[in-house]
Amino acid sequence: MKSNLLCVDQLRDFGIIVNDVPLQRLKREDCNQYSHSIIDENSGLHIPMDFLKPISFFACRKPALSELDEYVSVEMTSSVPWEPYDPESSCIEQNLRRQYQGDIATQRIYSVERSDPNYRSICPLALPIALGDRVEATIDGVKTDGKSYLVKPEQLAQRWRISLECARRTLRKTTQRALRDWTKVEGSRRFRPTQFQLEYPRLRADIWADIKQGPCVSAEGNTYVAVYATACQWARGYALKKESEVSNSLQELFRDIGFPRVL
Repeated sequence: MKSNLLCVDQLRDFGIIVNDVPLQRLKREDCNQYSHSIIDENSGLHIPMDFLKPISFFACRKPALSELDEYVSVEMTSSVPWEPYDPESSCIEQNLRRQYQGDIATQRIYSVERSDPNYRSICPLALPIALGDRVEATIDGVKTDGKSYLVKPEQLAQRWRISLECARRTLRKTTQRALRDWTKVEGSRRFRPTQFQLEYPRLRADIWADIKQGPCVSAEGNTYVAVYATACQWARGYALKKESEVSNSLQELFRDIGFPRVL
């Protein structure tokens, strides 16, 4: 074949492993037989690739009729129509980045005070570990009324690598929790607060809150600080310009750490 272009993201979305970094770009200790290759774990297919700067490729040709029954056929892309531009993928990537990386934004330090040597601090990312089995996670579901789906059968078939009919049956039988589609409703409607709480991790721990006023205005224009603490020697503070902005710190706390049982 003269040329056969494959979208790497489309292959990976279907579960195909694509190691597209050339061997000459890898460290010697990182190179192995599966480097710079296309791999299908289900069928055991392993295609080593060649490199002609800056394109990775492998030689291929159209099979003969006698070879169609001789070799195993491997599907490398899904039969579901491919959507190369999906705005939802950006939100998923940002949520995963926040989950694994956390809040590591650089902060300015203007003063340092010596604390109690017996005090043991826990970073925000280690709070779920400190709480242990007291951390609960919620999983969103899908609609079951049959009129419309928040998760389309095509999307479910592509994610789980199942047939469209099996995906439709799964959506019809799957229940949901606090998830509704109001995109076609006109006017205003008041939602229960618990519906918005379910998108955050649930922490089975009591968190105490307090607001402190500083002796002067900071370089960033903040005068107050909202402090949140638990009994497991974890604390977190959010700077505030006004005392009335404490609700903003609650939103950041729920997004960064989770939703506490008692506040």
